[in-house]
Amino acid sequence: MISQLVEQIKAQTGTDSVDELFSELVKATTENSSMKSELEALKTQLEDQSAKLESYEQNLSEVLASEDKEVIAETLKTYAELKHKLDSVSEQGGDAAEALDNMLIQLNDLKGQNNNLRQQVVRLGNGLDHPPCWADSDTGAIEYVFDVVINEDNTVLYAGWPDNRAQQALSDPKISTVPGVYSSKEELWLKTRALFNESVKNKCRHFVRIYDHASTKDAFKNKLLAVENHFYKSLRASSYDTRAATESE
Repeated sequence: MISQLVEQIKAQTGTDSVDELFSELVKATTENSSMKSELEALKTQLEDQSAKLESYEQNLSEVLASEDKEVIAETLKTYAELKHKLDSVSEQGGDAAEALDNMLIQLNDLKGQNNNLRQQVVRLGNGLDHPPCWADSDTGAIEYVFDVVINEDNTVLYAGWPDNRAQQALSDPKISTVPGVYSSKEELWLKTRALFNESVKNKCRHFVRIYDHASTKDAFKNKLLAVENHFYKSLRASSYDTRAATESE
């Protein structure tokens, strides 16, 4: 029976190499298995993207529930821009999952800014012209980007972002490359200009915590003005624990 099957295969394929046939069969089986794995991975990715889209739509609905017409208008504008970006990524064969992640980050920022603005209205305003770029999406609480230590001869910036912003901060060179020692305001402005320009475009400002380690008031005031050129500030009465900051890096 087997010999007849072999002879039949030889007659149909015109080859005497049964080993070659079995080799091709194994190869085809392997490729089929690989294709099946890729399809399973694609299915998982699509399910993940679907879940993210549902979350996006839910967040969008929450923002649109606001009674502030300006907030609604800004949200719709942002939604249109993000949708355009996602369409562009799809057309160019880009990473749709990464694009969705960025969309969710920006929408959560918008929610946080909305809640923060509501708090400002309750407090009858705080004199600030722009909302924080980073704010908790549920409470509207400000999320700081840097801790700034002002010394007599220099200004030192440390990572000040919360844990939930770590991945975003470390993957963005406009933020991750900023921590360091600055001996002049020009040097500080040059390093933080890209992040500042982004905040201007987004009509928000990043907040930093300020710690006074200077020996004289003049040195502190001059360096503080340099920081205020690109950031909103929160002055801290306590000293900054530079040892703890160094150990955490």
